[in-house]
Amino acid sequence: MPLQSIQKINKSTCLGFWELNESIAELTQQLKKLAPATLALPNFTNNSRQQQWLAARLLVYTLLQKFTPELFLLCTDTWGKPYLENSNYNLSISHTNNHVAVILSKEFEVGIDIESIHPKVLRVKEKFMTADELTAAGDSLLKIMIYWCTKETIYKLYGRKQLLFKEHLGVKTFALKNNGTLEAYINAPGLQKDYFIHYENKEDYLLTYCLDQPSD
Repeated sequence: MPLQSIQKINKSTCLGFWELNESIAELTQQLKKLAPATLALPNFTNNSRQQQWLAARLLVYTLLQKFTPELFLLCTDTWGKPYLENSNYNLSISHTNNHVAVILSKEFEVGIDIESIHPKVLRVKEKFMTADELTAAGDSLLKIMIYWCTKETIYKLYGRKQLLFKEHLGVKTFALKNNGTLEAYINAPGLQKDYFIHYENKEDYLLTYCLDQPSD
């Protein structure tokens, strides 16, 4: 089944996973059955990117049906952050290779990231991790991946482009587990904020997500 799972985080928040096995034509046909007729379907030159885009929207509307029959139009703001027009729902989207993840909430601001676990992250760790974080992570690939995904999650939740991963986003020291919660923060001019990030090791990929305080 392409739809791997839907996880209810709380009464107002759901998280969904999609494994991409369908063709572009199949995904397009399924999406047209769920999405508003006004949702524009772009044509990417890269087939994988097209599949990811379609599956992400299909997963958004699948999750939305868990809360309401209304079909809000999925848009992106000037920073590229997705939102459902004229609604109180918050969402975040991420994809890696053939996996897509979406988190949707009516009560909380949310952020999510999903990444394939790959040693290529070791080549760029100094660009997004502080000296203290590098020391805390040591030579653990999984731990370094968690630092990357955590900062990406906060970046997506914040939704604007002024943040720098190394200078403005921090992760407090944590004990490594397959599934756990850690503390992270933004420390930028005019903005200091703490977050709790949930992470899950799915063997070949890593998932992180965050629920912020209830939105107004």
